This record gives sequence, structure tokens and C-alpha cells, in this order.
Amino acid sequence: MFLRRVVILASFIGIYFLTTGAYGNNCRIPGMADFCGAAGDEVGGQYIITFKKVELSTDGTNFITVGESSGTQINIASMSVGSSFRSFAANANIPAGTYNYLRVTMSRIFSLKGVGQYGGKYYYTSQETGRDSNYPYFPIAASCATWNTNQPGSGCPAYQAVSIKIPGDAVNHHAPGEMMEFINNGQDARITKTLPSPIVVVEGKPVTIRMKFYTQGMIGFKGSDVFPMPPAQNVSH
Repeated sequence: MFLRRVVILASFIGIYFLTTGAYGNNCRIPGMADFCGAAGDEVGGQYIITFKKVELSTDGTNFITVGESSGTQINIASMSVGSSFRSFAANANIPAGTYNYLRVTMSRIFSLKGVGQYGGKYYYTSQETGRDSNYPYFPIAASCATWNTNQPGSGCPAYQAVSIKIPGDAVNHHAPGEMMEFINNGQDARITKTLPSPIVVVEGKPVTIRMKFYTQGMIGFKGSDVFPMPPAQNVSH
């Protein structure tokens, strides 16, 4: 299991970003893909999200901003994910209260690099294989019979990052306890998550939120296409 963590110290609230390889090549949402692959540092991969806002709420209607920017790119599959998040979560002085919801706003454009193994072959992201001609125009996966230290064997397409836009029907393929909507003229995705247990903030008493992302099982392969699985996350405190 691959695990990374960084703590952000603040007056009342601290945030941990953790990344782990808990899923292996198993897809976190069954039926979405034929098989899945990894995107973390352990395979020389990446899963870059452009974060725009992170918020907390007591009632799911009124939200308090924890961090906000015009766009902060964070590789959630990287060992250094926490250091990138420090400057983003600028408002750590959350008022006392009981928080039941987390809301994250991000760009619909992802940058993705990863690999999976299936049927004796390696399948991975590459710009050299082009894109599917049908909507939503996902990149076509490259394949190679051999793999050598985060690189395909000789004569195979290059292992490269690709950009992918979250398709419109993604609002129907979210994890339990989550809701996705598109905002800002469709440019951004906003995900609201019901927390598994409330976060209770008491004035003057530090609280730590742990946001965990998974590096494996994050890339889906279906037919000839490769696409991002919805970011697998777990929130605890």
C-alpha cells in the first residue's frame, strides 16, 4: 500500500492529504470500466486536478470556505500532494460548529497519466494513439506486451499524460453519499459529499481533517478508451 501524508497546521483546523494504493486494479465503481489501472508515483503516473474551492457546511446549504483560488493544480496521486495544498487551504479558522458536508469545486479538465495490466498486456495513456472520434472523445489507450520501470517496451507508443474533460453524464456516476453538478457555464464540477461522521469544531481546540485519495484503480479502460474514474476519496477526522 502506498501512503503519503502532510499536515497543515492552523489555528482551529488541520488538514491531512493522504494518497494510498488501496484499490489495486479493481475499479471503485463496478461496471464503469472493463478494468482499471494506477496513476500514482509508484507507476510514474499522475492525476492532476485544478482545485478552485473547498468548503464545509453544517446543513448542506450554507457553506464556509476553507480554501479558494482561480485554479490551483494539485497532483492527488503524488507523494508531494500535501505541500501543494498548504497554500490553497488559506482559511483554516473555521467557526465553531458541527459540519456534516464537504464541497469541492474543480475544473472539469483533468491531466491523467497511468497504466493498467490486463490479459497479459500493459495498457496506458499516450498522446500518440489519438482520441476516440465519438463523444466524449476520450483518449485511446496504448498497449504494449512489456513494461520496464515505468516505461513501455521498445517499439511501443510513449507513456504520456493526456487531458480529459469530465463528460456531461458524469453527474449520474458518482459514489454513494456524493452529488456532482456543473457550474460556471459548465466549466467546473462541484461535488458535495456527506461526511461519514460530523466534524465538530470547538473554539480554541484544534481539529484535523484527513482527506484520503487513492492512486490505484483511478484510471478506467473500456474498449479502446482510457478515462478517469471519479476521484476516490475518504474523509475522516
